[in-house]
Amino acid sequence: MKLQVEVRKPDNTLVKVGQFDYATFTGEEGWQKMVCNLDPNLFAKERFIEIGFHVISGEAKVPICIDNISLRNLNERDLKVSLSAPDMMIKGETARTTISVENYGAEAVNTYKVRLTAADELIKEATAEQPIQPGEVRNLDIDYKAGVLLGGNNVRLKAEIVYDEDQDKDNNTDEATVMLKDSELPKPENVTIQKQERKQHNAQLGRTVTQRANHHGRLRILHALVNRHIRRLDNHRRR
Repeated sequence: MKLQVEVRKPDNTLVKVGQFDYATFTGEEGWQKMVCNLDPNLFAKERFIEIGFHVISGEAKVPICIDNISLRNLNERDLKVSLSAPDMMIKGETARTTISVENYGAEAVNTYKVRLTAADELIKEATAEQPIQPGEVRNLDIDYKAGVLLGGNNVRLKAEIVYDEDQDKDNNTDEATVMLKDSELPKPENVTIQKQERKQHNAQLGRTVTQRANHHGRLRILHALVNRHIRRLDNHRRR
């Protein structure tokens, strides 16, 4: 089965501008995106054009649904970003956000970066590992943890595409505001912090080592005196 996109001119001439062949499709089932190019050399001078869809199938009858049709000018290089985040989260917990990057342009993009910030603080930056084709959508999941001591009752998350050659910067950012709820866990009370001086600790350690060294020295002197006294007694007995 095939799905063809056709353009009808005012003189009733039909021009095929795109085709999706289900027989050669090997991807996942579900919604698929199809991009067709309307050549200005063929249609720019016409008073109007009509766009239609033609399904070519065999004996099997399978329903086809068509949705989200858009007609727009294509830049050669154009990436669009969208951010999905929960409406509310509890401070101290982690929430999953999803950044979707769509190639809105006519050419594949090889290198770009994606950033997620929270209240202008960088959460994560990721670099694309492989090219993104025209019409393709890539999703990136990033976990965000709201600090338990974070002030305010909301936080502004921002997704951004970093691609210097992008010809339309207006769709390179997207934002979402997440409401924050205080944690229900009990807060610590009467907490104090004590800082121990490192120099004082080292001085005490030095005194301890010195005392131990003096003690061992006195033991060696006493041992030598005892040995000398024993030798004197032995000499006296021999006489």
